[in-house]
Amino acid sequence: MQAGIACLSPATTRFRKQDIPRLLRLTRDARRVVICNDAEASGAGEAGARETAAALWAEGREACLALLPRPQGTEKVDVNAFVTTHGAAALHEVLGRARGYPEYLLDGIPESAPKADLDKALAPLLASLQTCTAVRADVVLEAISAKFGLRRRALNANLKGVVAQKEAAATAQRRASAVRPEINVGNRQLWAIVTEARQAVVQANERRMRAASTQGFANEAAPLFIRGNALAQLAQPEKEAPILAEMTEAAVYGVLLREATWVAEVEGSPHSVFPPKDVARDFLAYPPPGLPPVEAVITTPVFGQDGKLLLTPGLHREDRLWLEPTPALHLGAVPERPTPEEVAAARALFFDDVFVDFPFAHPSDKAHALAAVLLPFVRRMIEGCTPLHVVEAPAVGSGKGLLCNLVSWVVTGRACAIGTLPENEEEIRKTLTAELALARPLILLDNANEKATLSSAALAAMLTSTSWTDRLLGKTQKLTLPNAAMWMLTGNNPRLSKDIARRSVRIRIDPKLDRAWTRTDFKHDPIIPWVKAHRSELVRAALTLVQAWIAAGRPLGKERLGSFEHWAAVMGGLLKVAGVEGFLDNLDELYANADVEGESWREFVQAWWAAHGAEEVLVSTLNELCEKDELMLQVRGEGGPRSQQSRLGRALQTARDRVFGDLRVVVRNQDRKKRTMYALQKLAGELEVNTATTPEETTEVDPWA
Repeated sequence: MQAGIACLSPATTRFRKQDIPRLLRLTRDARRVVICNDAEASGAGEAGARETAAALWAEGREACLALLPRPQGTEKVDVNAFVTTHGAAALHEVLGRARGYPEYLLDGIPESAPKADLDKALAPLLASLQTCTAVRADVVLEAISAKFGLRRRALNANLKGVVAQKEAAATAQRRASAVRPEINVGNRQLWAIVTEARQAVVQANERRMRAASTQGFANEAAPLFIRGNALAQLAQPEKEAPILAEMTEAAVYGVLLREATWVAEVEGSPHSVFPPKDVARDFLAYPPPGLPPVEAVITTPVFGQDGKLLLTPGLHREDRLWLEPTPALHLGAVPERPTPEEVAAARALFFDDVFVDFPFAHPSDKAHALAAVLLPFVRRMIEGCTPLHVVEAPAVGSGKGLLCNLVSWVVTGRACAIGTLPENEEEIRKTLTAELALARPLILLDNANEKATLSSAALAAMLTSTSWTDRLLGKTQKLTLPNAAMWMLTGNNPRLSKDIARRSVRIRIDPKLDRAWTRTDFKHDPIIPWVKAHRSELVRAALTLVQAWIAAGRPLGKERLGSFEHWAAVMGGLLKVAGVEGFLDNLDELYANADVEGESWREFVQAWWAAHGAEEVLVSTLNELCEKDELMLQVRGEGGPRSQQSRLGRALQTARDRVFGDLRVVVRNQDRKKRTMYALQKLAGELEVNTATTPEETTEVDPWA
């Protein structure tokens, strides 16, 4: 401007593609446009000028390029610095020497360019001649002929070839545009643009799903779904099972780029632009309702909620599943009404081959191992939640992880994706959310810490929740996810809290050997290659056992497990039809191992009743009883008598109205000396709360009473 030259400058080091429509508007009355960028040793300035000139030339502008002189050894010559140093007249001189775009391209091709490379080098130059006048094109062609010694006939043939390629590209673009709707973003409300974008993506997603279900998919063309309240996309990690990946703003933006033609009107004609980023942000906040909801991605046929076998690859809308079968799976026909012989053969394939060398501690442990294999095949037929499958052993090397991997190989065709449980409750919550977000049918939490009791409010809540809501890592947005996975946990004699134990079923392996990993003489050694080779037979066997249960009328078992009633009924009935005994028979042992505190209270209450019956007593009397019989050691702690009595008093207040066996702990009103009295109440028959003897809650506790 200070040199008396009308000019435009980009906000960045060069004009971007999205700047071109505005640049065209601003230059529509210009007879000639000269691009003069900084002169840099790297060539970046000249490259940017060349891109801008090409874009303007293609739209009919007389675009020229002017190059600032850069002395040898100088890294960069800035336009402003050039004017300051050499004056406005020098800049006018540089601009006066500007070359038209075709002439500039011709100057840039060395005269010594190899003949083999010349056609490629001339292609953009010949393409630029399509927007020239016939006279100017003829002049440039003569200059090309003279510089490189080429005949005009050959040049004319090359020019026709370039024109044909450009027309073919334009035709392809028109065809693509016929598939991809055109969205005009110029001078429109964002809601209108978002509405059109939603329609475009929903329509494109139907094509993506059809293609993915018949031909497979590349990640950039993967189908989109709604999972919980979030936008997700089918993804195929390398050498892993397909997952549902949470979509980022960049991923949504990529879909918008590919599934619509984005334009803005310039001088009455549409020009290509990029999609507004606000559209991608809106998609994340409010996923298009036309996208199908999906809860899980499976790689093996399963039974739907109506009891029908789902075999077709792709989306199963009623069950909210995407089936992406593993290529090596060849099922053959699954009998609709399996005979007793077919059921026995299917059962034997698991018990006499897959699990034959696992030293289960109890028949129920073996039954639960088979139940773990069958659960993913019938999960859609079970209402509510399913328990944690705890695979435990006395020591390392017993085969816990191997057993989980065998289950996974049958169910998914791959080894387990292994996660671990952190010790921090907040980290546990984040881990559970991250695992659920992947939509895998099976989730393994490996190696529970045997030195600490597994007591997690997050894990307990998740196991009894059909959906899980949590905040996304690093975001304020909350994510709600369906919880239909089968959860497994491994550990060496894991210590479970009562809340976790009552939400679990046990699969215990006990080799009764030191260094169990040194065992030999297995039927199939190693077992995993055998399972991989016979996976089709194993999947068909699992489906046969389920089909036998369906053909029998889906009888429900009589076994019950609180919070998992329908799971217990379905699996109990299924295993009974399969001829498998022991389901849920080992729960008492699991609970006893977990409820150490409860056992301590039961022992204390029995001694209390034997010594005092229903008599009201002081905490000091009960503390003396505990001291004499060595009771409630963990509750009372290792302090002095006063400390132990105080802690016992607080524990009794906490245990108010709790029932141990047939005895209920009652906290009586304070006596005349304001001392709290304690008593036991014998319950007969159905446990009921006797309001006449239930004390009012006291606001003060005298631990020395």
